Order: sequence, then structure tokens, then C-alpha cells
Amino acid sequence: MSNWDKPELFGVGQFTDLRLYGEALRLALSKGVLSIDLLQTELPQRIKGLLVVEGFGIRPIVDLIREMQRFGFIRKVSTDKYLITDEGASYSWLEETHPLQAKDILLQKTQEVFVTPAWFINRLWKWNAQGQGQIVIPTPVKEWTSPPRHWEDKDWTSELTEVCKTTYNRIQQVVPGAFPIPFDNWLIGIRQEYEREGTLKPRQKKIIAHEKAKYNPRARLSNAMKNVSVRLIFSKTDPQTGKDDFANVRSQMTHRSFMIWCPRLESFGLFFYTDYKPEIPGRLLFPTSVFKNPGYIDKNYIEKSFLSTPEDKVLYLFHPTWNDFKDIFKRTLFEVYEYFYNIQRIIYISLQDIRDEVCRQLRISPFLFESFLSETYKASLRKEIKYSISLETDLRQDMKVQINRRGVYLDGVLYTLIAIKIFKL
Repeated sequence: MSNWDKPELFGVGQFTDLRLYGEALRLALSKGVLSIDLLQTELPQRIKGLLVVEGFGIRPIVDLIREMQRFGFIRKVSTDKYLITDEGASYSWLEETHPLQAKDILLQKTQEVFVTPAWFINRLWKWNAQGQGQIVIPTPVKEWTSPPRHWEDKDWTSELTEVCKTTYNRIQQVVPGAFPIPFDNWLIGIRQEYEREGTLKPRQKKIIAHEKAKYNPRARLSNAMKNVSVRLIFSKTDPQTGKDDFANVRSQMTHRSFMIWCPRLESFGLFFYTDYKPEIPGRLLFPTSVFKNPGYIDKNYIEKSFLSTPEDKVLYLFHPTWNDFKDIFKRTLFEVYEYFYNIQRIIYISLQDIRDEVCRQLRISPFLFESFLSETYKASLRKEIKYSISLETDLRQDMKVQINRRGVYLDGVLYTLIAIKIFKL
């Protein structure tokens, strides 16, 4: 069995929104040259509302330049001067005129440099093929709370063990097979990580005089769960063969890197994830693509021939047409809305919650959801269906949640609430 190709870069840039490439390249075209200082001065005004990890300081800019160089979009001409290449200018033009083509080019470049896109999706399927690649990265059950503890009080307790056991059992009950790690192995790793964090210096900027630093046990346990789970699920070792996926030395994926790759890969339409499914303690991931033999023919799938496994399986993106999928989409949309309505007993339901569950059940990307919701909404306005749909934007919602959670856009307008009611045709 052959290995995956050696990545050109191992550390992914500290930013998450794919539109940053186009914005930076358009800035280079308008100014004639690109530099770190220029990006620091002018790029922030161009990216308001985009998803960015930990703000937008010097680190994301340096990473962005490094990746654009590797992609062949810019070339270095002096210490801090970069010129846009013909390839970069072509990509910038495509992004504005043919966004789907531009996205494919960017995905191919990302695969060539990092190898992560195809490898990541393949790993999900290898862990849980029977569950269509569905995986959970756990966090403690929501009902558990604990008072603050002194920083150096890092002793593991029976209560922490019970929380881990409850969390593990909850996941196995709600989504069987979505966390295929033996409990004892997981627990050992969590305990070691929890105690390790207690040996680090506290990050508090100011500690009150005569008092020792304190920490939130829930936050520390959550970090330990996520760090250990990501290392186990996305280790360099193939879970089916026990052999390393890469011939060269490659470190395990960190939780920090994982948090950047999730929105990036979601933006390519390869998979979807949510932190907001109430029954599940943790982040739920599921692919919206699958590997098949080359030449696989199905009108509901789009071949991405530049994404393949060492066994020469090719990635196919699930992308059904509206005409073929409209009945099942409308039925699922209305059923999911009714489910949330029966729980909350309010007319306007979070559109993001509806979106997440519909995407999970149908295994479609958020972009397809927006497209199909738009068609359904128009049909309701024309009274072609027996449901009336209202879409609203609630500006009072917690903006932090909005920033860190992909919104739902129809014709460029952000909507956060949906109401559906039946009427007589």
C-alpha cells in the first residue's frame, strides 16, 4: 500500500475565510505591489464580516503571503515586496466572474500544498463508514458545572471520570459509531492532558494580590477532551491498517489546526460541521463527499479528479439538482422545523439550527441548503406549496455566535430566523 504525498507545508495559516486570497490579490492589482505593511493597513477594511481566527494581526498576514506564494499567485521581488503573477491575476478575475471555477482552482492548490483536504475526508470515512463518515469531537455534557479551583489544584477526581463516562455514553447513544475510540484509551489521554495543563503558567493578565490564580474545571476538561480527541481521530496512523499515512515524519493534527481546517474545508463544500446540536456534547462532523472509483457516474455527484487517495479513489461531491431533490428537501425542511417548534413552542426558529439539521439529514453542503431554501421560499411566495415561509434577521442575537458560526444567506442577505405555517391552496 502506498502513502499519501508529502505535504509542502504542514502549518495552515491562521485564518479561515477563503475570500482573503481574492481580496489580497485585488489589492495587489490596484496598488501594483504587495507588502505586509500594505495588507495590515488596508486589508482589515476589506474583510469586515469575514470569519477570521483570533482577529487579524501580523500572523495571519504572514501566513496568507506564504500560502499565496506556494500557490503561485504572487512572487517575491525584495525583502517585503511581492508582485502578483499571471496566475494570481487569473484567479482574481475568476473569483469575481466564475466563483465555482475559482474555488476548484483554490481547492486543487490547497490539496497540492497541504494534502489535507482529501486526507481529512478520507479519514472520516475510514473511522465510520457505516455512519456515512459522521464523527464527533466531544466536549463535556452541558448539564455539568463545577466551581473554580486553584490553578495548581490539578488532581484528577472521580467526578471528572464520571463526566467523561457520561459524555462518552451520551454520544454512543445518540450517534452510535460517531466516536469510535475505546473509552479507556480516551480517558487516559484526557487525564494526562488535564494534569499537563495544570503545570502551565496561568494566562491571566492580572492576578489579585494575595490570591492564587484559579481556573474553570469545565473549560480545562473541555480543552483536554478536544485536544486528545483530535489527536486520536486525525493522527498520522491509518485506523484500519495501523500504519502511518505519510512516509515522512508528520506530527499529529492539533486542535488549533483542526479549528482552522473545519471552516476552510466546509467552504469548499467537502463536509459540514456544527457545534449546536443539543443532544450531542461536542462538534459533529459529516462529509458531503465520498471517494469512488474513477469514472463513477451519478448525476447527483460532481467528480473532483484532482482529489484522490493513494489507492486511486477519486472524490465525488454530493450535488443533486433542485428538480431531482426538491421534494425530499421541502419535506425534510418542514419536518425539521416542526421538530424544533414542538420543543421550543415559538414561531420563529433559528435558521442556523434548521440549516444544520437539514444538512445533517440530507448530507448536503450549506451552499446547497441556501440554494434550495431560496427555491422553496420563492415557491411559497407564489403559493405553489401549502406552506408559508417567513425569513427574518434578528440583530439582537449574540454577535459572537454570529461571527463564529456560518450564517445563512439568500441573495446576499443574512437571515437568522425562519417561520413556517400551513395554509390552504
